[in-house]
Amino acid sequence: QKITEELQKYGSDIPEDESGKMFFLIDKIDAFNSDITALIQGEELVVEYECRLFTKMR
Repeated sequence: QKITEELQKYGSDIPEDESGKMFFLIDKIDAFNSDITALIQGEELVVEYECRLFTKMR
């Protein structure tokens, strides 16, 4: 269940056409910005067996 939700957050495969690639990239950047905003506000959710966003980025 958790893994499926995480995969849906990041979307499916990379699209083939240029406009699809642009929207795909925008979605990825938007999800990343949402994670950063939650981190800044102290609302980062860390589930069992997962590390914090800062640790992932290092």
